[in-house]
Amino acid sequence: MKIYPLYDGTQHKLPKIEEDKRGNAGLYFTRFYGEYNARQLAGDTDKSNTDHKTNFLENFVRKIGNDKELKNYEYRQQFLIKAQGGQSRIYTLDNCHLVTGMGNEHIVENGFLWHYTLGVPYLSGSQLKGLLRSTIEQYLDINADEKVRLLRQWFGSDHKDTKKQTLANQCGELIFFDALPIEKPELTIDIMTPHMGKWYAEGNNIEGIDDAERLPADWHDPTPIPFLAVKSASFLISISKRAGSDINLDQVWTLFDSALSELGVGAKTRTGYGYLRYEESKTQEKYKDYIKKKDEQQKKAEKIEIERQKQTEFNKLLMNASPFHKEVLQAAQTENWKEDREALGRSIKTWVDKLQTHPSEKESINFILNLAHKHYETQMKAPHKIKKEAQREWVTTLLNLADQKP
Repeated sequence: MKIYPLYDGTQHKLPKIEEDKRGNAGLYFTRFYGEYNARQLAGDTDKSNTDHKTNFLENFVRKIGNDKELKNYEYRQQFLIKAQGGQSRIYTLDNCHLVTGMGNEHIVENGFLWHYTLGVPYLSGSQLKGLLRSTIEQYLDINADEKVRLLRQWFGSDHKDTKKQTLANQCGELIFFDALPIEKPELTIDIMTPHMGKWYAEGNNIEGIDDAERLPADWHDPTPIPFLAVKSASFLISISKRAGSDINLDQVWTLFDSALSELGVGAKTRTGYGYLRYEESKTQEKYKDYIKKKDEQQKKAEKIEIERQKQTEFNKLLMNASPFHKEVLQAAQTENWKEDREALGRSIKTWVDKLQTHPSEKESINFILNLAHKHYETQMKAPHKIKKEAQREWVTTLLNLADQKP
């Protein structure tokens, strides 16, 4: 990621983010607004300042993030969730946009929720938990006592307001995870045009009927306010339950499906934002992908364990070996004599010559002899038939060394 000076003379102007760069878009959005001017700092909200905000937001009108990093995060989360007995589903924006984190403070007036390290928009676990709880409280048509029991078991309390709780709090048995995109999400700029901004912001401070700026009326001009929104994305939503819980996750998903498709998540749901549909086929594909990845990880772990055991056994051999035999063992391991016939063939004559000056090293003689029988079985059985003189020489010498008594 490039480093830019914060100021250049009296200007605070940053170049636009280039597409496909690995810089964190969330960090850029949060810390590097580059459209300041004196009128804006003074609180002026005229159209020119709206244009400045739009210019800044245009940096993010593209696909955001890094597919490889998102994939790695997805795998890590999946392994954690499956280990806890949890489940995941994929939900896709249903012909609408999504706004998340709009209440976060920002100079463009409307914030945005970015993942700190991956630099992509996401749905926090607390958002999803709140959505599910509100769905149960307001829309689930069941017996009141059963609803209280459900709320307390799933979320830990029978009411969000502590003053209205009738039962003691406990640890909620459902665990909600942050929902991140499974691939790079596409962002866009949307516009809201409040006609009576002063009324919405300062309506409680109206001084009288002459307070024309604050009174709600038709003489006010609309003020366009640009804000970032997710144009297209698919999110991996995951839940699990605490050990020993008897919660039926199918019941949880049924409520989640209804909440996300009928109520929406994030901001501006009443104006059509934030509706998600369950992607069953994609979820099944992801599960198969997870199983494949899990098998790969398992095989990798098994291979590492086998290599560790081999190394442990090899270290034990070295501890009990003579200095000469240590050299033989280390050469055999480094050059992979047990598996590589050509590697053994390149070195065996040299070591047989060394053995002639160390005839008492029976352990080394037998070690090399066994490897020779493995890779040169025919030659070892009938050395007189070997046509290559050099090969016939080391085979004969090795056999003679093996026959010598200590």
